[in-house]
Amino acid sequence: MKTGARLLILILVVMFAACTVQAATSATDLQGFATVGSDGGCQISLALTLHIEDSNTTLLFPVPADASGISVNGSRVTASRSGDVKNINLSRVLGKIVGDFSVNIQYSLRDVITTTEEGALMMQLPMLSGFSHQIEKMSFSVTLPAALETLPGFTSGYHQAAIEEDITYTVSGNTITGQSKKALKDHETLMMTLSVTEKMFPRNLVQSQNAGTSAVGMGICGGLALLYWIFFLWNLPVIPWQKTMPVTGYGAGSVGTILTRSGIDLSMMVMSWAQLGYVMIQPGNRGVTIHKRMDMGNERPEVERRCFQKLFSKKRSISTQDLAYAQLVRTLRKKPLGTEELLKKTGGNRLVFLVLSTLVGVFGGVGIGATMGAGAALQGLLEILMAALGGLSGWVLTQWGCGLLLGQRKAILATAITDVVWLILSASAGVFGLGLGMCLGLLAAAVLYAWGGKRTALGRQALSQSFGFARYLTKLPKKQVQQLQATDPEFFFRYAPYAIALGVDNAFAAKFGKSKLSGCPYFADRLDAQMTASQWNEKIHTTLEAMDRRATYLPYEKWIAVIQSLIKP
Repeated sequence: MKTGARLLILILVVMFAACTVQAATSATDLQGFATVGSDGGCQISLALTLHIEDSNTTLLFPVPADASGISVNGSRVTASRSGDVKNINLSRVLGKIVGDFSVNIQYSLRDVITTTEEGALMMQLPMLSGFSHQIEKMSFSVTLPAALETLPGFTSGYHQAAIEEDITYTVSGNTITGQSKKALKDHETLMMTLSVTEKMFPRNLVQSQNAGTSAVGMGICGGLALLYWIFFLWNLPVIPWQKTMPVTGYGAGSVGTILTRSGIDLSMMVMSWAQLGYVMIQPGNRGVTIHKRMDMGNERPEVERRCFQKLFSKKRSISTQDLAYAQLVRTLRKKPLGTEELLKKTGGNRLVFLVLSTLVGVFGGVGIGATMGAGAALQGLLEILMAALGGLSGWVLTQWGCGLLLGQRKAILATAITDVVWLILSASAGVFGLGLGMCLGLLAAAVLYAWGGKRTALGRQALSQSFGFARYLTKLPKKQVQQLQATDPEFFFRYAPYAIALGVDNAFAAKFGKSKLSGCPYFADRLDAQMTASQWNEKIHTTLEAMDRRATYLPYEKWIAVIQSLIKP
């Protein structure tokens, strides 16, 4: 009897163990299909059969971290990044169910071709990335662009190169098919490696060469630009002079010329005229109107007198939307008139520096474009297009440096947007380092361009005084600001144009806190009285932008006129 009981218990234990094994969640079958293109990109499709016994099990299927375009059963899904993999949550697709189910997973890898230290090309195709459950059976098929000249190798996380003993495969032309001889353990990783030739992956080699050449070209042009700046454009640092007044003889419109050798800002100059009582500014829905209040004598610099005469020789009021005003805005931006006494004639030419920094953008664009094409023809087209866009970015971004140093909002925003776009493009092309180097190089070039240019003794003095006045506006104690505002209610409006020109307007306006200021004395519209200094600062900014609006869009008007003349019957 005892012997029979023991035998029964043994049978029950064996049956329980068998049931336990059967109840474990696992992948009963995994079929992988990979197609590798001549550009090194790879499209992967997996047919996964799962046995799920516990409905509360969270199934995460890992794929390589650089996988993109991930879909499950034909629907796009997002995967969470975890270390070197992205996890696809299959439980969200299948729900809380038990039994046997089939799942189709598709994704793409941008580039599975790497270059060894010896310069040879090597394909590294990840086939398993560490599924947390056992895979009872696995089969695979890999299609390459051309017939194989060497045999593949396999490595795993558990068995390293010894995994080849558990895999059988055959090679037929450009296709490798194989399967596992036994079950693969949980969290197993599997990588196929294959030595390939330039003949099989010509574009990958071209991409690598072009990206490397572009990086070298960027470095050479950037180095030459830096050397040219050091030898011909470098300025000794200046010590700010403590100054409680703007630089004598220079209005707010000329501050950019003093600091960055940029052209005269006509709208800012008009704003300083208004502050001095020469004109009155009237913002409106259809633009800004400037009313002449009195004539300008010899007390102002010659360039200001000429501009004043040009604007008001026949009128007492002008609109900033007039063609004459827009044209004058653009003319003054191009040449820093009346500042010959500030700059040494023996200094270098910033145009040379600008060309070299533009070439940095050209080489960066070529390198990014070389890695974006899906074929030889498209690749060449993209290289040309991206080189042109890179050169344009280099040309424009470098000149925006003047606006960056002056704290101009448009320049800051435009620079940030342009850099972000290039970083996204370079990251999507797999050359983020190249894009980052390009953006940082152009940002440095922009600062050096704005600061470059040897100054005369008078120019250095004006520069030092401008910095000193900017420091004064930002370092004023709030108690002193309150005292000055009490004795001079127009104190904020007197210096607001200069604060904006120096790029310290936000800090200056913040000194006045939340106290309300009376209406601006040089704005004809007094409906916005009793606003804070920060609100007035914003209104002045908005007015300046409205004054420059037509000048900004003037080039587009010319192109539209040309197009209309061509299509007009």
